[in-house]
Amino acid sequence: KYKETHYYQKNLVAKIEEDPQQGRSYSLKTKGYVCNVELGGTDILTRDGGQNIPALSFNIINSYLISPYASIGMGVGGEIAGNNTETFSLYGNSRVYFIKSDISPFMDLSYGYTALFEKAFGYYVYYLGGIPVNTSATHLSTSQGMMFNPSFGIRVAASKKLAVTTSLGYKLYYLHNSTEFPYLTTFNENADKAYSLGHAITFKVGFQF
Repeated sequence: KYKETHYYQKNLVAKIEEDPQQGRSYSLKTKGYVCNVELGGTDILTRDGGQNIPALSFNIINSYLISPYASIGMGVGGEIAGNNTETFSLYGNSRVYFIKSDISPFMDLSYGYTALFEKAFGYYVYYLGGIPVNTSATHLSTSQGMMFNPSFGIRVAASKKLAVTTSLGYKLYYLHNSTEFPYLTTFNENADKAYSLGHAITFKVGFQF
């Protein structure tokens, strides 16, 4: 199986046994720097009196493999939804790979800071010479706070330097409404609340190299 030829004298050979051929060996890097680039979708679940909000997501995670089974690093990412909602996140990331193999399930934990930006149109009435006049304006609502995103996935080696990853997870937002229009925020339409809690389901597909 090593593509070598060995010669022995028959009187020196006591017994010959055939071992099963080994499968493809684990070829990915086992220690050092790795980068994960991920695209995916986020389905934001919580909105007072509203519908779920689907969004596209993008993440880049720079990590260091401590061993074949674990890595730690830092990531940046964002989400863009069709209702003029955007998020930006800066977070720590850790991953645990359950087996040392070309195909390995893993657990991913991301935890850090998220800022949410949302544009909304407001309509107002003011009086000009005693005559009511309707007007509109665009307001930018911002919130920021904690983000926590655990997920489970699988990594498949494509070569010695490249792997494909896919994962499914749950995302928690705990954001402070920092603008004068808190009622415009995605997670909280009640202006009396200083903080809002959001939930989402995340799906990501990416490359590790």
